[in-house]
Amino acid sequence: MTWWRGRRDLRRAVATTAGQLMSKPAVTVSENTTVAGAARLMSEHNVKRLPVHDGEVTLTGQLDLKSQLSLVEDLTHHIDGVVDVTADLTYRLDDTHGHLPEAMTVDITHEPWLR
Repeated sequence: MTWWRGRRDLRRAVATTAGQLMSKPAVTVSENTTVAGAARLMSEHNVKRLPVHDGEVTLTGQLDLKSQLSLVEDLTHHIDGVVDVTADLTYRLDDTHGHLPEAMTVDITHEPWLR
């Protein structure tokens, strides 16, 4: 037995929640994944089980800018296994009309990491 496998087994032995047992990030498959595809994933990630999900994601919360709404939803659609996204997001500032408050702008030419 390798040292890392022993550590992993010890961590799992004392786990009290499902989150402590599962691999991170979670490796999952959709209900439409082929058996061969699932087997490939299991081999690549060295896992014995794959949760099956239906690929529906619900986004909730608040973003800083209204322009970020479509970006977050679009990026979520491009995650492997996601088939549908429901966005219930709000925003703090509407930046879609061309002007941001002074506090939201940054002059990157004067940042210390550029010196």
